[in-house]
Amino acid sequence: MYAAENAEKSGAIRQTLQIIRGYTTNKYVTWLKAGQSAVTSYKL
Repeated sequence: MYAAENAEKSGAIRQTLQIIRGYTTNKYVTWLKAGQSAVTSYKL
């Protein structure tokens, strides 16, 4: 019983970390693309 509860908790933590990591990556990619387009328009 206790082991199952622990596994459930660690699974939830892992899922949360994946969501946070995915969100951070998406933000970074968006920021990178915005920076690239800004540089491109500046060059033009």
